[in-house]
Amino acid sequence: MTASSRCVELMVRQTGFTLVELMVAVSVTLLLLTVAVPNFNATIINMRGSAVADSLVVALNFSRSEAISRNERITLCASSDGVNCVASTNWNSGWLVQRVSDNSVIRYWEITTTGAVISNTINSITYNAAGNVLVASTLNTSINNCSGLQERQISVALSGVIIVSRVAC
Repeated sequence: MTASSRCVELMVRQTGFTLVELMVAVSVTLLLLTVAVPNFNATIINMRGSAVADSLVVALNFSRSEAISRNERITLCASSDGVNCVASTNWNSGWLVQRVSDNSVIRYWEITTTGAVISNTINSITYNAAGNVLVASTLNTSINNCSGLQERQISVALSGVIIVSRVAC
């Protein structure tokens, strides 16, 4: 057998996939997708809920840090416009950090996560110059349609220490 006849023989053998092989590959792909897509949706909801809780924890830590560094009272409160605190327990639009002495806004966080739900019974958290809060508080964050342990419970102790735990929706 010569080299040229071997090349022709190799070219003839390469015919591609058979119909059976293609159907098996498509079946396996569909099976993997039917298992993966629901788990992926649950992961997306979990990550969105975690992002809201993380943002609130950042704001709490920022408020405490500002109170200590400025040596004055700082309030974290619910706000819908980024300018004023609202006398409401609805934190679903956002929150801001402001000085108690003159109500000047230091920073504002707007909720950009669709379906975020923040439930609590307080409208503000105030830190004193030592970094302690005046009243211990608990806030719960979740996303619409969450299930299982996807809700986050953020507890602020009188000492200002923040504890985040997962709770059932």
